[in-house]
Amino acid sequence: AESDTEHHLYDFTFSGTDQNIHDGCVGWASFAKNWSFVLEALEVMCSDEFNLRGVLVASRDKQDKVGCTIPPQCEGKMTQTTFLTQKNFFHYVKRSRFAFVPQIYDASPRVTTQSLSLDVPLLMNKHILGGWKYVNEET
Repeated sequence: AESDTEHHLYDFTFSGTDQNIHDGCVGWASFAKNWSFVLEALEVMCSDEFNLRGVLVASRDKQDKVGCTIPPQCEGKMTQTTFLTQKNFFHYVKRSRFAFVPQIYDASPRVTTQSLSLDVPLLMNKHILGGWKYVNEET
């Protein structure tokens, strides 16, 4: 049987959905995904105290040449990808302990139901405008 370590190669997956990479990851797409908060959270997640490994989906351009800047303590702990097909996205989610869903204005993001259907729990912003309905004591 597969051990938890083998099954969970990553602690979390974050879906950036083609952020404003060529604009320094500043713009509507990054705002909707709450990228400024993601950067703050990464400082904590990558700290020696937590030492989490994660996947930052679509935080690199489609040519895989430029990526969003991440905190220095996250180097070697984060996998930054280009925009992924659903199949490849699910590959990462299934190998993560949780999906990181920090957005507020990307209301009711599809990634929440997709992650839950893959039996992957959510770490979700309680201030999200619409996706909160997917989270309760049983999910």
